[in-house]
Amino acid sequence: MKSVNAKPGWFSKRNQTNEAFLAYQAEKEARVQEQHVACVERIEAALTRTPQEQLKRLDALLGPGQGAVRERARIARKIAAQKEGE
Repeated sequence: MKSVNAKPGWFSKRNQTNEAFLAYQAEKEARVQEQHVACVERIEAALTRTPQEQLKRLDALLGPGQGAVRERARIARKIAAQKEGE
């Protein structure tokens, strides 16, 4: 008695599916790695900017006083702390 999966070429089709899946996984891992590298670069760039430069950048991206309320408050606290330290 033949098994249900004993069709001609069944195993090779399964291998092709596995190969496609492995290729997809490799591409996905590469995309995630690229995103991680880009994120680290953005963080490093933000750390090199002064609070005033960061505030100007937010204004350029979102408009003066628009959006990023918590980030703007954090930057304002940094600027205030710098002024107190002077």
